[in-house]
Amino acid sequence: MVCLADQPAVLPDTYKKIIEFWSYNKDSVVIPRTLRVSDSKLKRGHPMIIPARYKSLCFEGPLEKGLHWVTHNPLVKIADLEVTDPEIIRDIDTPEDYESLVRAKT
Repeated sequence: MVCLADQPAVLPDTYKKIIEFWSYNKDSVVIPRTLRVSDSKLKRGHPMIIPARYKSLCFEGPLEKGLHWVTHNPLVKIADLEVTDPEIIRDIDTPEDYESLVRAKT
């Protein structure tokens, strides 16, 4: 499972759903998706599960592509899981982002 440090508010239930979904899709990269309010589009987020069979791909692509190298590779099987947790797409990159998160949670 790939979890990003800048997404501290992902709900525990989201982790449970991803793990349960993966248990039925063990040969696929499992990626959660949620509705982005700003444009009403489904957006992929984290955490995601990357099976061991794709581990080498994580290190073969250009650094600037990150995991997009894996998730957009036509040889990789993807299983999208729709969740209702907006925190899978929120990044906390600045002190202001963190303050916004704290205000939203109180």
